[in-house]
Amino acid sequence: MIPITIEYALRAIGCLASSAPEVVRGEELAKRTAISASYLTKILLELKRGGLVESTRGSGGGYRLARPAEEITLAQVAELVAPAALRQEELNKEGDFGGQVSSAIHRRWCRCTSTVVEFLEATTLAEILRPRSQEVAGKETAWR
Repeated sequence: MIPITIEYALRAIGCLASSAPEVVRGEELAKRTAISASYLTKILLELKRGGLVESTRGSGGGYRLARPAEEITLAQVAELVAPAALRQEELNKEGDFGGQVSSAIHRRWCRCTSTVVEFLEATTLAEILRPRSQEVAGKETAWR
């Protein structure tokens, strides 16, 4: 349901958030997230352009979050790496399948995708990294 590029971006930025404030080398990040180095580099470039990730060069270089995890929503990450993937106008496009059954499926699918988009917009990176014991004591999340 969520494009693989968004999944990979969330994996990468989640790894950076859990390592904060440490800098994580690109090779190490690729290994931890099981994402090919070339694909990860493209994703990190978009996250950097969007102001969510910083990079430093040199022997002590690597990547880290540019902002606190509490200020980064999952939707911000998704929008940077796959801009059209979660836009309502894209999600609401009805295919040329025709027929009443197809239309009914499409309407329900739109409601489902709207729920996913709302979740991504309302959830910060810090919330998904919070230990489960704190989640239970605090508020419930869609991950339960």
